[in-house]
Amino acid sequence: MDIADIKHDMNAEGSHWWDRDTMSFFGTKVSSQVYNGPGGVYFVTSDFTGFDRISRGYTIREYTPGGTVITTVGGIADYPILKNARDETKTLAKG
Repeated sequence: MDIADIKHDMNAEGSHWWDRDTMSFFGTKVSSQVYNGPGGVYFVTSDFTGFDRISRGYTIREYTPGGTVITTVGGIADYPILKNARDETKTLAKG
């Protein structure tokens, strides 16, 4: 499963998570790498850390296949360094 698969599945179910306006409002940028494994399906986003809409951090997201649910693991922009978020995402996917 990749980002295109997730978008397609969620849009088909009527989700607005991927709408351009929604992404812009939250300042969300999606990393293209998806980590699939027995622990689940995970990817990383870059998001604004506050109302200043300048500072950014990385957020781990979990997708539940077959639906419209993306869960934030931890908090928004919990990781200041992309590598750390990716390393944790890989671990989570492994189970």
